[in-house]
Amino acid sequence: MYVDGTFTAVHKDEIDDFQDHLNEQNADIQFTQEIEENGKLPSVDCLVSRDNNELRTTVYREPTHTVPTEYLTNHPTTRLHTKPQLHV
Repeated sequence: MYVDGTFTAVHKDEIDDFQDHLNEQNADIQFTQEIEENGKLPSVDCLVSRDNNELRTTVYREPTHTVPTEYLTNHPTTRLHTKPQLHV
């Protein structure tokens, strides 16, 4: 299994203890951390914003993003297929 990144909301007083706990679980798996600035944290292709303890996401591109416009992401997409519901 391969995990590129995770996102965890932790109280600011618990960040270092939480990271230490994760890194103690397996010496081959070590986590790094990024802390929000001004209530915002860019993560992969989205920007996570905190406002009144609510988290919101929007599409995010690095300011130097120069990839062609038809490129959206290098992550696989997931499609949800649902069956139409019949109403009797």
